[in-house]
Amino acid sequence: GGKALTNYLKELLSFRYLNLNDETVVVNAVKERTCFVSPTFSAHLDALKASFPASPFRLNYLLPDNSPEIPKLGTVIDADDPRLRDPAFTSSAPILPLNHERFTIPEALFRPIDLGLDAVGVSGL
Repeated sequence: GGKALTNYLKELLSFRYLNLNDETVVVNAVKERTCFVSPTFSAHLDALKASFPASPFRLNYLLPDNSPEIPKLGTVIDADDPRLRDPAFTSSAPILPLNHERFTIPEALFRPIDLGLDAVGVSGL
């Protein structure tokens, strides 16, 4: 299941933000560090809609860029990180914004049909 979720996240992020098709290891780290299973999926979707454009689920992930300041697989950046207010940093740093992907990607464990798989989800086992 984990590889399918990583590929799903990779496809989604490559379509929306940056081409990450060749960055499976990095996308796997993004998935493991930022995604979560929502105990109340529909409530989280409603909270997302109600808070638009601000979101309680929004998170920034700093992608690696071969500089010594950034870890090899990237890192989560807090919303109050002072670097995010520096135009020089934000224009050059590879920042990946994450929002609903954090809980919609793991939902595929329960609804594999979302990935185009004809299989029973975890809840049906």
